[in-house]
Amino acid sequence: MTTVYKWTTADYKTCPGEANETQWGEGVEHTAPGGGPLCTDRWLHAYSGPLIAVFMDPAHGRYSCNGGVLWECDADVGEDDGTKVGSTRIRLAHVIEPPTLTTEQRVEVGIRAAMTICHAAEWLARARAWLTGEDRSAASAAYAGYAAAAAAHAADAADAAYAAYAGYAAAY
Repeated sequence: MTTVYKWTTADYKTCPGEANETQWGEGVEHTAPGGGPLCTDRWLHAYSGPLIAVFMDPAHGRYSCNGGVLWECDADVGEDDGTKVGSTRIRLAHVIEPPTLTTEQRVEVGIRAAMTICHAAEWLARARAWLTGEDRSAASAAYAGYAAAAAAHAADAADAAYAAYAGYAAAY
């Protein structure tokens, strides 16, 4: 068993209004068959930690924007793509207070993610200047954002997808 973190709506649902809407609650357990791609109904989705749950929520479910609840859970994890985990079994244990991420923290994660695929000298110089605090101007941040987006289009599709997720999540 692994401890994971899962978002639900305020009334403890996931995918409300969809064919795969699921009702959760304290002590409630659901199972899925697993196998196949992670982003399918063959997996129950959760996060490896509360910070990644908060960081990725704007890109994955937007539960936190609508009064959502973050749960600590026990799970049988079968897949992990770095942004979320796929489990064949999840049991909700208890509600936790979501950690708070500042805009600065989100921007830092977005820059560091983009640095894994963007190696343009001028962009790296501006990114490093932002990370060290040497240049935190709005113009420098905007340049870094535009350059990261351009790099994502030119890079490997999988890496670009992760960088785009990070950039999107950093913006919210």
